[in-house]
Amino acid sequence: MPAPSGAEPSASSDAAPNPAGLFLIDEPVDVAPAGPASAIEQGVVLVTKSDTLVLAARGPLSHAKEPAATPVAALDRERQEFAPYGRGPAVAGRFAYWVSQGRLVRRKLDGSGELEVLAPDARQGTRVAAVSSGGAALAAYVARAPAPDEPPRARAWVEGGKRYELTPDGSGASSVALTRQGDNFLFLALDGRSGMTPLHARKLRVAPGKKELVVGPDQVVWVGGGSQPTTEIAAATRGDEAWAFVAIERDVTHFGLAQIRIGREPALDSPASFVPYPNGINTSPVASARICGRQALVFARPSTAKPFAPQELVLAELGPQGLSAGDVVVRAKAFADASLSTVEGGALLAYTADHRTWAVSIRCRR
Repeated sequence: MPAPSGAEPSASSDAAPNPAGLFLIDEPVDVAPAGPASAIEQGVVLVTKSDTLVLAARGPLSHAKEPAATPVAALDRERQEFAPYGRGPAVAGRFAYWVSQGRLVRRKLDGSGELEVLAPDARQGTRVAAVSSGGAALAAYVARAPAPDEPPRARAWVEGGKRYELTPDGSGASSVALTRQGDNFLFLALDGRSGMTPLHARKLRVAPGKKELVVGPDQVVWVGGGSQPTTEIAAATRGDEAWAFVAIERDVTHFGLAQIRIGREPALDSPASFVPYPNGINTSPVASARICGRQALVFARPSTAKPFAPQELVLAELGPQGLSAGDVVVRAKAFADASLSTVEGGALLAYTADHRTWAVSIRCRR
């Protein structure tokens, strides 16, 4: 059975050796109390309860041939400043985007300027997906249900203030993701339900110079089993082929990470396979980034089939047929969130566990 979403993490996070992997994984560093955090090129950015941004700055990666200290500064902040299980912000260009008090908001990464309210109808507790294209930002978000008997829907905000409906009539959205495909973006929306979970996809393009969104047709590309309120969709692109990833039950006795190969164009019955987990897991963070010229994914899974077994974050390469076996980056009792960002010489991983926000630098093997 899945571990309850409120299970508390253990007292410490243990790094796992990675002697034969594709990457050098450095030692975790304790950055701040647990809170909404995202890895970015400059370090780890966190959102406070008062909607301010704080940055744990990153220094240059080590050149050592063995795992070294992660060069991210620790922040002297109080636990009550952060919502420990909040979603990390989406970062695009000079801005961070998140949901606050039922609103889609953004703020400059350097903390300057006023908080901008972009939309008043965002569903509290959901994650925003954001990208930047040709100087125009695009943010996809889950909007509140328009009526008590209707499901929440997905919408997009484009620089300049225009909003677009992305969910077709009769459908819903519980989690959204965006990934770049050439000059376009692939939008994904998970319609989480207890009986089945359809995955919707459609192409988006920001019209050059117009700050208008060109919205392609909606296509259900895959239908999974029942899902939980914490189930989220993640996306990645390898070459010109898009992939979707969701940790979900495969059947009544099996659970794992579904990897759906959407390809160049969304189509019905996209091929899917599962990375099996030894047990269920309620909150299962998944994040992707390009590392050392390879498309990579980090995901949380139970370490054993034993109920309430410690969890582990796994870093795996996305190949033409799906994910590699991967390497264990770190272990803890439970992970609330994780994000991955490309940096010069590798990547930066940020995650929340053990009531704290942590950072791990990942380096290319030389």
